[in-house]
Amino acid sequence: MKKLTFNFNTQFQRLPEPAQQLLARLGWPGALAALLSLLALLTMLWLLPAQERALDAQREQVAAQRLALKQQAQRREQQSPQRFVQSFPLDGERQARTAALLALATELGLPWPRSEFRYAAETGLGLAGYRIAMNVNGNYEQIRRYVGEALRLDPALSLDFIKLRRLQPGAPELAAELSWVLYMQLPAQAPAEPKP
Repeated sequence: MKKLTFNFNTQFQRLPEPAQQLLARLGWPGALAALLSLLALLTMLWLLPAQERALDAQREQVAAQRLALKQQAQRREQQSPQRFVQSFPLDGERQARTAALLALATELGLPWPRSEFRYAAETGLGLAGYRIAMNVNGNYEQIRRYVGEALRLDPALSLDFIKLRRLQPGAPELAAELSWVLYMQLPAQAPAEPKP
């Protein structure tokens, strides 16, 4: 097996004449310093572009985070409680909405429903509910279509309860108990009169 050896003198003599003279004047401490300086320079030339790329990536990440925070703040603004409440119909539309709900039953071939009405308390957000308990007779398809259409036509309407039962065994006609809630903005209250 052949040994690999490093002969400094042989390598020194391979250098060009000016480099040999410079190294002879500097001596081994100077040559070591020059070598370390050269390595530092090469390292800087290699590391600086990599660091620039890393900084650019960080800048892009920070910009993306800022944009995300800005969009989140805008979503919060759009979903504020005031905007939520203002998206509901006014209390003054209650009678028209109730009439539309009842009329829809007859439009879909159901008999005029027996109904009870009760104004519900405030929900805490400035909304009130108007409860409508209703009894309707019809086949399953009619009742299902009625519920679906009512919810589609009035987005501020909710179906809280439904109970179906057959009027006679094997008969297609069902009796349905429905409990609806019409949500609406509370009526604006007049400002209190200042006391003298």
